[in-house]
Amino acid sequence: MKKIFHISLLSFLLSYTLQAQFNYPVACTPIVQPKYSLKWSELSTNTEIFKVHLLLKDLTKPSVDAYLKIRLSGVGVDIRTVDGFIPSRTIKLLPGQPVLLNASDLTEYFNISNLEVNGIDISALYAGGKLPPGLYTWYVEAYEIDRNRQVSNTGQALMTVFQNYPPIINTPQNGAILPVTSPPNILMSWTSRSTASFNTVIGKVYTLKMYELAQGDDPNIVANSGIAPFREITTTNPFYNYSASDPALKKGVHYAIQVQETDINGSDDYENDGKSQVVTFSFGKPCMAPQDLIINPIGKGRVELTWLQDNEEVATTVWYKSEGSSVWNSLEATKQSTVISNLRDKTKYQFKVSADCGTPTAFSALSVGEDETGVVGIEIDDSEFDEENEELDPEILDPYIIGIEINTDGTARPVQTLNDIFSKIDKPKCVNDKVSTYEVCSPNHPNVATDGVEELSDLSA
Repeated sequence: MKKIFHISLLSFLLSYTLQAQFNYPVACTPIVQPKYSLKWSELSTNTEIFKVHLLLKDLTKPSVDAYLKIRLSGVGVDIRTVDGFIPSRTIKLLPGQPVLLNASDLTEYFNISNLEVNGIDISALYAGGKLPPGLYTWYVEAYEIDRNRQVSNTGQALMTVFQNYPPIINTPQNGAILPVTSPPNILMSWTSRSTASFNTVIGKVYTLKMYELAQGDDPNIVANSGIAPFREITTTNPFYNYSASDPALKKGVHYAIQVQETDINGSDDYENDGKSQVVTFSFGKPCMAPQDLIINPIGKGRVELTWLQDNEEVATTVWYKSEGSSVWNSLEATKQSTVISNLRDKTKYQFKVSADCGTPTAFSALSVGEDETGVVGIEIDDSEFDEENEELDPEILDPYIIGIEINTDGTARPVQTLNDIFSKIDKPKCVNDKVSTYEVCSPNHPNVATDGVEELSDLSA
């Protein structure tokens, strides 16, 4: 009988203990509101981020003087109030009257001397340091001062603090050559990747920076060097349309753009400081030097020049001179080939082709020597065309007979067509006058005797 009594008493005490454990007189509810932050200085001082709600549910108690134990745990980091710490300012709870505490009411709890910190350097934390990104849990308990016993449940609140990914630029594509329009109409768009952040739900800001690149510039170095951008735009939209209201773009110049994202309140942290990748584009085709200059003799004193030009919109100039001369002759070329005439036989000439790239201050301009092909030399040898000349009437080859004008150096100006040659040859008057009969073209013919027939006196019809 005594044994049964002891078992019944033990069961009652266990039941009472379990009931008391889950039915504390005080309800404790920690509240964590966005904007979450990795900065400990902001977590411990911002009156909107972390709050504690307390309510004395037991109406039989006139009041309870309490203090808190606070703990933040997660990602290998554990921060809690030291054991035995009781603040100078206690919390007086009255039945049925809720109490809401914020960071200003919890200043003593977040004092560096009243915290036990594991997994992170506490000095760095208070010197502006940040928590590692990840999932954290706040634990808060209320204790009665008189009996130093727990009088509330262990309230919990989750806090996710992750570093957001920076945005990705969609247009223009990296390395794109954009058409030249007046006014310019360039859509620059990007995609935010911070959609899981509570802070960015409130709002985010984008800063678009644009840099003008010189030849040989590394766009990533330029964008991260701290130099002033060519254009800077701040917007809340994930796009920007570059138009006539913006500074004019230079034709053929390369530009680099980068977008930086921040949340409006500046609480969120981002990888790479929220900066996107660097994207480059060219406003029209850049000026490139001509390539692969080829020279082919095509006649006496005549050569044909051909070359490759990447940008046909760029004007080109052909330069030539005799070897040893310091003076270059020039002529404009509208295509990727041209013919040069009146070159002296048995004379060495030098040729080159340059692109009209403008002043050497922009990427579209090439420095002197870089805007042209290398010099190509050739010796003029007219003898290879002698066989063609032998097939012609010697009188046609004689410029004095056909009346071709002679240059001051004794060379003949070339005839372009056979009609030109025909027009310069001396012809009988009847041919020039185009008469209908041959009486002027030929003298009277001698009489021809025939039997029984009158003498033929002329050739008239």
